[in-house]
Amino acid sequence: MCLAGTNSKFTVYHACNGHRVEMGDVIEALNKCGVKIDVVKDEQFKEALSHAMKDDKKNMLISGLISYMSSNSENTRELIGYDNSFTIKALYRLGFKWPITNERYLENAFTALDTLGYFDGRFN
Repeated sequence: MCLAGTNSKFTVYHACNGHRVEMGDVIEALNKCGVKIDVVKDEQFKEALSHAMKDDKKNMLISGLISYMSSNSENTRELIGYDNSFTIKALYRLGFKWPITNERYLENAFTALDTLGYFDGRFN
């Protein structure tokens, strides 16, 4: 809502929390919340993904991960960088500051996702 009242010459914002989260923290938080995440080697992950793709019910849930199944050994993945400092500063001037991303923040985020059925009610 804060950004809706800004000058109309600014039309593109990158409204995401500027506090970074390590994947290990996400995995730990999910495990604590009862969503079991096992860290495995790439080959084991690909094998499990391939097996799940053969199950019609699971296939619908995981089809978005299909890019991990590429047989092209030269296929690489890179994260695309971004800079949201302009948006963070604009929000700060408007009185909004993103909270620090700690365990409680992650728990709230996962609980919100759970209310949408993302985890099949595992948090309830």
